[in-house]
Amino acid sequence: MSYQFNIIFNRLETGEDTRRSAFEISVSLCRPIPLETSFIRKSTTMRILAAFLCALFFALPVHASEKLRVRVTEFAPNYFMQGGHWSGLDVELAEALAREAGLTVEFLDLPWSRALDYIKKGKLDMMMNLSRTPDRETFMNFIGPERVSKRVLVVRKDNVGLKIATLDDLATVARQAKRQFGIQHEAKYSEAFDTRLASDAEFAKSFDKVTQGRLFAKKVVVGNNIGFFEDENFVIYQMKHSPEFQELALHSFVLASDPVYFGISKQLDATAQQSLEAAFRRVKNNGTLAKIRARWGKQ
Repeated sequence: MSYQFNIIFNRLETGEDTRRSAFEISVSLCRPIPLETSFIRKSTTMRILAAFLCALFFALPVHASEKLRVRVTEFAPNYFMQGGHWSGLDVELAEALAREAGLTVEFLDLPWSRALDYIKKGKLDMMMNLSRTPDRETFMNFIGPERVSKRVLVVRKDNVGLKIATLDDLATVARQAKRQFGIQHEAKYSEAFDTRLASDAEFAKSFDKVTQGRLFAKKVVVGNNIGFFEDENFVIYQMKHSPEFQELALHSFVLASDPVYFGISKQLDATAQQSLEAAFRRVKNNGTLAKIRARWGKQ
């Protein structure tokens, strides 16, 4: 009996406890013990301790000791550093999901392209604000959707009247102005846009693939690019809070509006993935996600 207690203590102290292993060990402590077992009959302390361990097992989260490595960067209001801690719409959504799954979150500040590479290699567990595409499904599982994202066109205020209503119009305007529209390198915008960008070399010349999103506004303000495409939530927030966006405006053209998801690395432990999927269903059904979206202005 003393050997069984030591195993449990060691696993809890080293952070290796899981529901399955705790159950396999605890079950022998919780089942009825014959009265002729002299050690237990003489020891009230051992009975109390066994009952405590049984109660502790059922109170423990499934993966309480596991960390979920989640990608963030300065992209308010989705994620941003505030008072030494990461905050924002997607940060709160990720924390709610992880907490429900019994996981703790470790935020990693990574640029977009590097984050995609890390999640392929299993060096990162989760990204937010992701469009679901066949190529990404080869190395990620998707949970969600977490919300809806609208990709809008941002231009200088003096270009709000540009006649743009179709993809062809984008190419025509770029050709006439001899300048490009900024897009995020390796980002996905819409099925029609992404397909044409990959298959039409002439069309692709109209777009500047920027690796660092923070350069979008600067390139438009100084006149290097005509405009850029970005998440509407982000643009509206920046226009209220960032001096860099004061010369910019929203054009009426909307490139896409569709759901975005939590992307989970296929390298993550299968049990943790199942816990996240079940947790999402619970926080969706109990209204937790809706309350967070409402608080950040997204019903």
